[in-house]
Amino acid sequence: MLFCPQVNRFFDTSTRCPLLRLLRFAFIVSLLLVSFSAESTTYTSSGVATWDANGAPPNPLPSGDIVNVNHAGMLFDWPNAVTWQSGSTVNINTGGNISIQSLTIDAGANVNVNAGGTLTTPGHIINNSNNLVIDGAITDSGNFTNNGTITGSGDLNLGAGSALNGTGSINGTDMGDITYSPGDDLDLSQPLPITLLYFDASVIKNCILLEWSTSAEINNDFFTIERSRNQRDWVVVGETAGSGNSIVTITYTYKDKVTAPGRWYYRLKQTDYDGQFEYFEAVEISLDSRFVESVVYYKESIVHLRNWSNSFWKIYDLKGQVMNEGVTDSFDTHQIWVDNLNAGMYLFQINQSAYRIWIR
Repeated sequence: MLFCPQVNRFFDTSTRCPLLRLLRFAFIVSLLLVSFSAESTTYTSSGVATWDANGAPPNPLPSGDIVNVNHAGMLFDWPNAVTWQSGSTVNINTGGNISIQSLTIDAGANVNVNAGGTLTTPGHIINNSNNLVIDGAITDSGNFTNNGTITGSGDLNLGAGSALNGTGSINGTDMGDITYSPGDDLDLSQPLPITLLYFDASVIKNCILLEWSTSAEINNDFFTIERSRNQRDWVVVGETAGSGNSIVTITYTYKDKVTAPGRWYYRLKQTDYDGQFEYFEAVEISLDSRFVESVVYYKESIVHLRNWSNSFWKIYDLKGQVMNEGVTDSFDTHQIWVDNLNAGMYLFQINQSAYRIWIR
């Protein structure tokens, strides 16, 4: 029993005073909120491979919790997969180096890899947050998937055989427009030279029409067009000047007169004014033999053939006598030496076509 009349009246459930009922209800709700609210915790490294009195941070890292990494040799629940949940904050500061087996950053989490700080993972990283800032370095030996927004001026380094992918962006550039070579640093401090919207190939008569478009260019000197049969051996077929600096959509075209039917691959190389360059993903196109012009010409004791692979041929003199014959190989071009023939006019026949050649 309480001995203060005012207090007894406040807690008396039989009272009919509306104001007292309302105040009593608000007081009880506030007590419940206090009892069920979880306090956030800050975890800070206190030395090399050592956490402070709060101990190592939990996994998953809950909303409201803060992790400050100021020293090297730090581990985060090794060797388990780690999740930083929405509302949590991780600061990897100068001199801080933390290793994680694999990491998922939830949407709404705040991660700051500050200058001089390093995050290392031998597994993979999946970033779903729009609040990942890399001014230091992330070194990931596995695949890095970015479905959020990454900003900063640091480095992102993937090991050989790893992949950089996702649907997010890095410093305003969509992931689909970023070409990354595993084993090399992606320097976030350097803006990407161009934002490529597309690169396509189509057939027009006996030509391959290549078309590409950019939405932004920075110090773009020129484009190089390369062609291949097998995606291993590439030859340069032409160059097109870039637009320097631009923030509007620009479309480029280039026509390549292909000399043989079949499957071809094209890729685009972009070069800056300072000589830095990058390659973009190759496109594939098949050319039907109907669109390829077959050519025969004679020069310097050689009959030159183009696009006559696996074809029968004969050389007749004016009396109709066969002087030479054979079958072309499977290559796009073929040469037949006729320096053993006497000077004069001859008839060269290949399949159902015939040509006159004059040997001097």
